[in-house]
Amino acid sequence: MAITPVNLSASLFKSLRSVDAGEKATATTAVKLATGLKVDSSSNSDSFALAQQLRGKIQVASALNQGLNSASGVVSTGLSGVNALSDLNVEIQGKLFELANGANNEAQKDILKSEVGNLLQQAQSFVSNSSFNGVNLIDADASDLSTLSSENGGELVVGSQSGVGTAVNTLQTAISDEAKIGNPISIIENEFAAFQSTLSGATSSLVSAQNAIQGRQDELINFEQLAAEGLGGIVDANIGRETVSLASQNVQSQLAIQTASIANSASGNILSLFK
Repeated sequence: MAITPVNLSASLFKSLRSVDAGEKATATTAVKLATGLKVDSSSNSDSFALAQQLRGKIQVASALNQGLNSASGVVSTGLSGVNALSDLNVEIQGKLFELANGANNEAQKDILKSEVGNLLQQAQSFVSNSSFNGVNLIDADASDLSTLSSENGGELVVGSQSGVGTAVNTLQTAISDEAKIGNPISIIENEFAAFQSTLSGATSSLVSAQNAIQGRQDELINFEQLAAEGLGGIVDANIGRETVSLASQNVQSQLAIQTASIANSASGNILSLFK
């Protein structure tokens, strides 16, 4: 609304200042509603670019974390399989030593051979069930697992523990061989010893991989939190509040304009008395 003052009175100047302040406040609030940022128009461009950059980095960190979560599931499942085999390992060893007892008759030997064979079948089931999202780190045909761990393309590689599946296969083959099972001590010293050694190495490797994944996830979570805090300093999440504020400012601007009009018209009325 155009206002042409005829008398530069103090009340008119005050009203005009109110109009100007109201227009500036309305413009600032409109920018916040349009961009979602806690900025004024003069700094909007840089702040908006920074906010977009932070949003992008948060999304990247979240995507990396999802990949690491999947890798963590694969490693944890593989480690559970190795631990189950380690527990079974004690029973297999015990049965082989029982079988090595020269006092056993043929019937007892057959029973012990059957029990050892059943234990190896159970071991095979532990290996085959150690799969997460179609990935099995301890299967005889397993490959290394790679997952992105940084936004510049860096990867975290979890080494395959295919030796576990291979050792189980080798031990089962030895136990199924009538000639070899006839000498249980030889199996204990060779195939079974290799099985034990493989389990020990796999446990160490998988625990290290698990710790590496967890460490990287902790870094990403900390980054996400810091980035979110930085974004919170720029982004105004309370759009409802700004909407109410804009409505209030519009009312105040209208009142200021009416006040200025009254002050202006009042001056004109006084001047008309001297005509």
